[in-house]
Amino acid sequence: MLTSCAWCATPFPANDSIEEMPVGRRLAFDASKGRLWAVCRRCERWNLAPIEQRWEAIESCERAFRETRLRASTDQVGLAKLRDGTELVRIGRPIPREFAAWRYGDQFGRRRAKVIALGVGGVAAVGALAAGAVALGASVTAFLPVIHVANLVNVLRTSSALTRERPLEDPAGGRVLPIGNPRLVSASDEDGGWGLEVPYTSRLTDDDKPSEGWWARGMNKSVAIGTVRLVGPSARDHLSRCVPRLNRAGAPTPRIRGAIDLIGEAGGTEGLPSFLARHRARFTAQQTFGDSGDLTALPSEVKLALEMAAHEETERALLAGELAALEAQWRGAEEEAAISDDLLLPPQVLTKLDSLRRAVERSR
Repeated sequence: MLTSCAWCATPFPANDSIEEMPVGRRLAFDASKGRLWAVCRRCERWNLAPIEQRWEAIESCERAFRETRLRASTDQVGLAKLRDGTELVRIGRPIPREFAAWRYGDQFGRRRAKVIALGVGGVAAVGALAAGAVALGASVTAFLPVIHVANLVNVLRTSSALTRERPLEDPAGGRVLPIGNPRLVSASDEDGGWGLEVPYTSRLTDDDKPSEGWWARGMNKSVAIGTVRLVGPSARDHLSRCVPRLNRAGAPTPRIRGAIDLIGEAGGTEGLPSFLARHRARFTAQQTFGDSGDLTALPSEVKLALEMAAHEETERALLAGELAALEAQWRGAEEEAAISDDLLLPPQVLTKLDSLRRAVERSR
């Protein structure tokens, strides 16, 4: 049983998730090759577990990995975090995309429950207020404006989420302030096949007069009003800020599964925006104003899929360096593990393991 790092002698902390391997807060495993490592968080060296300890622990790691939300993955490495904080590094082909249903179902479900709770509470409060007023002799119709004002506030709150003042880099130079809903548009292949067209208001470079919010800038004579087209990183960054506000009300499970099916049809989250831009008429022709491309008017499944794609794009960027380092560490540890296992095992066992590995690869 591993108890401490073989390289720096740091004791491994305990974990409560993998009963067969109860030490190590980061465990790496390769089920096809029968490898299991405890990764030292101090020196980042990978410690190969004794061969008699690996098999059941690997099965438990694989099972826990599949039941846990996937943080990120490359072609060879997946990284997931368990409930107690233990991290699993899975070597091999990434798991299927159906686990996105569990991951995003929890997130969007919580949002929906919160919105429903707020709505029920608001209706109950207005109902109690109206009932009290009626008891005092006032007419129920006298309180209809209150209900209308509450609805108007909710609508304005949702629409203003996309128009709050946040400067954007203008590809033509300078900075602009968005004032309207972004539109999904097609772009060249060099720009990824998609972009966002954003209405804006911006001050000229020599305008140093103070103003309050985008409306003041829009009414100022020294401003330019128009649209700007964002592509590449600028479009991805703006999209990642917009879509969570578009989906602030959450979604029920059928719509979440519809979004996941749409991602599958697009071939994955990376190609989703360009897929939607190419097939924009398919998703917007059903709208009152036709093929507008307005993000707020897209079907809910499309907006949910866009948020999933934007979220995974952010994760890929944040974890790219970490995963690259993990993959480099794994390759070094794999070379050491192969030498270690070959020294310990008799030839007939190595032959049997090789046949089992080939059988696993054929079954995939």
